[in-house]
Amino acid sequence: NRGNAWFKLKEYRKAISDFDKVLKMDIEDGDAFLNRGIAREMLRDDKGACRDWQKAYDLGIEIAGEYLKTCEKE
Repeated sequence: NRGNAWFKLKEYRKAISDFDKVLKMDIEDGDAFLNRGIAREMLRDDKGACRDWQKAYDLGIEIAGEYLKTCEKE
């Protein structure tokens, strides 16, 4: 939740740090991968964002497939 709060405040690096903490506890948290990918995109880390979205999609987060479409354009 705190990662999402940081994101809303446009504190993307802090949001990523919190999503990293979530993933250390649960590497199968697809929502954390999705949200970290969005935060990375905001910081123009397109490759990192695409990796996160792919992982989220692989974990069953269907909406990540929509984000992955932007990766195919690169």
